[in-house]
Amino acid sequence: MPRHSWEGGRGAWEHDAEAAIEWGGGSCSDSEDEVETEVTPGMEFVKMQLRLLFHSTLSAAAFCVTMWWAAKAGITEAEKYGLKPGSSSGHYHRKVRKILGWNCKDRFYELITPGHGKHDLERRPHVVPTIPGHEQLAQDIKDLDDNVEKLRSRLATDGGLPPSYYHHPVVQGARADELVWPIAIYLDGVPYSHTDGVIGWWMINLISGQRYCYAVLRKRNLCQCGCRGWCTYWHFFAMTRWSMRSLAVGLYPDSRHDLTPWIESDTSRLAKAGSPTAVKCAMLYIKGDWMEFATTVGLPMWGDGTRPCFCCNGFGDDLYETGGNSLEALRWHVNEEHDYFHACDRCERHVRLLRQRDVTSIVRNLRYDKRTKDSSAGRTLMQAIVVNTVHLKLGDRLEPSYTLPDVGALEEISTFPTTIVFWRRSVETLTRHRNPVFDPEIGITPARSLTVDVLHAFFLGIMNMWAKVTIWKLILSGCYGNYGTQDENALAATLVLRDLLMAFYKKHHEEHREDAITRVADLTVKMLGSANEKKLKTKGAETWGVALFLIYELPKRMSMLGVDGERLLQAGKQLEKIVRIWKANDWTMPRPAAQESAHAYPTSCYF
Repeated sequence: MPRHSWEGGRGAWEHDAEAAIEWGGGSCSDSEDEVETEVTPGMEFVKMQLRLLFHSTLSAAAFCVTMWWAAKAGITEAEKYGLKPGSSSGHYHRKVRKILGWNCKDRFYELITPGHGKHDLERRPHVVPTIPGHEQLAQDIKDLDDNVEKLRSRLATDGGLPPSYYHHPVVQGARADELVWPIAIYLDGVPYSHTDGVIGWWMINLISGQRYCYAVLRKRNLCQCGCRGWCTYWHFFAMTRWSMRSLAVGLYPDSRHDLTPWIESDTSRLAKAGSPTAVKCAMLYIKGDWMEFATTVGLPMWGDGTRPCFCCNGFGDDLYETGGNSLEALRWHVNEEHDYFHACDRCERHVRLLRQRDVTSIVRNLRYDKRTKDSSAGRTLMQAIVVNTVHLKLGDRLEPSYTLPDVGALEEISTFPTTIVFWRRSVETLTRHRNPVFDPEIGITPARSLTVDVLHAFFLGIMNMWAKVTIWKLILSGCYGNYGTQDENALAATLVLRDLLMAFYKKHHEEHREDAITRVADLTVKMLGSANEKKLKTKGAETWGVALFLIYELPKRMSMLGVDGERLLQAGKQLEKIVRIWKANDWTMPRPAAQESAHAYPTSCYF
């Protein structure tokens, strides 16, 4: 892949704030051995004190002293946070930063979303502490002078920034003397126990590579009204658009993300409302894997029979036919800027409510459709009705919108007239919801912003498949010994391969010190599966190192593999060639290099 500066680096806030509140600080663990712990009164006390600290109700000194006395009173959960009275104020701040893993001086933005908790019997509002990305990024750029020089250097270099930067509406609308910073959004899910995981949202400064984690959502707290989490996701994307618009116009927001007035915890934001941010940014990319696009972002799954691809209108078995595609065009219609918004317009039915009687007539016909099959996925009409000349059909779904952010609050509407939105699933094509993050005025659209995830599509896709086929071809050929049953041969071959792989890592490092590769810690039978269920359980970056090892190993075993060995070696070399081309280029790949990479791809599939 082209090397982007935003593919690396660590952010200023890489920890789950909600987890810190619930369990007393620190980052989430992805250990498979994590188990549920019983919530004690002491843990609840610590949780309450942490929430007060995060919202700046308690100072670091007051927090540490309170926890010190609490520990003396017998609350053992408070002991690690305590610091005796009379200590230097700087010691209290350092204590907080060390224990929690990040700086607590920033005020949290309370994102209030519908959801379910572990002990909730029904959906209710949840408060998710976040740190808006525009606040983090604006402060960071302002404090780091070398950022400006890096951006100017990129602008002065031919191909220093991608074409999408220069075509971006925010860049084109800026003054000639105004710097516009390229940024990106990254979202991904991370499991941290057998029963739960989180979804993280990051904003990325594409010049410095710095990442800013601005929100973390526990999957356990997703709304379970049948919407498959959309009632919760909507608020996170509305908040993201809110931050992006602020950076696009260069002004701090004058209201909350859902257009409601500021609340008590937003005192500092109210003071800055409408003032310049000192930076202006253009959001170029939304980065994530296809699973996040198909679930969190609200697009169809890859197995959809109508529009599985978010880039084009290809579907069915025809997706696997590469003939007829070129750098100039695909064989299918490529989605344009307006296609997504037209698809949303076809599904939406805007209903204007003029009086309380309109609300009552709709509410009595709604239910939460929680079926797993043939579901309307949310709060749905049980029969067709007409509301102020708008004909609504059976199965039409009530959607979150800026006039009704929580579909469960329909009964609470008291201001008229107002407009609510229904969604008709029977006419869906390339989207399942209107995602509030997409806004053509600030240059954020699916066609412009969504990126193909190279990690999953290539390294965990075709390269992992090639490596799996190759390893098992080597194992089953008997070139590492024939000891009896297939399972015995597989065990013996795995031990040999592990030894050869570790030796290769050492040799490669000595001969190519500039070519750092991620190593697997071990190679076991469990990672490879069995002859009847072949696997290769490597992470994306690890797959690259394993592939290089197999390309090195194959020529030595060619006498045992024959024609299959030649085909596998040729395919592996083409895969390596593609990656080397990507690594050698920045955002803008010269046409000859792009053509060479495209020509190598079909050959790499012949195995």
